[in-house]
Amino acid sequence: MSDEQEIREAVDEAKAPGVFNIVELLQGRGYPTQTVEIYLNESAIYNLASEREKLEELIKSLGKRSEKESEKNEREKIESAIDEAQEDILTSKVFVFLQGVTEGKRDEIYRQATKKYPVEYEAPNPMSGLLGKQSERIEKESADRDQLFTDLLWQAYIAKVVNADGDEQSEFAYSTIRTMRDSLPLNAMVKINEAIDKLRSSTALFDLETTEDFLAKP
Repeated sequence: MSDEQEIREAVDEAKAPGVFNIVELLQGRGYPTQTVEIYLNESAIYNLASEREKLEELIKSLGKRSEKESEKNEREKIESAIDEAQEDILTSKVFVFLQGVTEGKRDEIYRQATKKYPVEYEAPNPMSGLLGKQSERIEKESADRDQLFTDLLWQAYIAKVVNADGDEQSEFAYSTIRTMRDSLPLNAMVKINEAIDKLRSSTALFDLETTEDFLAKP
């Protein structure tokens, strides 16, 4: 499914009859949602890939001939390791439920980040003054501000997390979010960040369409 289709489906679901609620919308709870499925056992993921590679090599080495007893034992050993790795991966599965937020909320989060880490600018180019040109202000990068901004975004967007057993958590202190971003596998972090970006687009479209619908009605 393309990103455009996912965004369209998220908006349609949020606008579905019986779901839309103006009070929830005003409280920031009526926006599009998205669920991200992630796996936390990196070791098992690596082992699965490694064992599958071994199995492919073994099958390739056999060609069309029948396997020997030793090769059969080796194949069964690898297949058992694959099954074990798959089971370990499945038990580490976690669902992250995300809820869109308003652009106003994002602006508020950015203000929080810049309040703690104010924007600074590069020193002006002295040659610009000598040449009578206005020096362009170049903002300095701030890894600390970027990190805080992303942490606060996660805290705003993540509604709940549910593990493979169905246990869930729906309250996230900043320290919890910071630990998550420090500890989650890279692929999990990428998936969550991508989902947040899609939700931002979904929320913008949702705002546009609900406003148009509202204004179009007497």
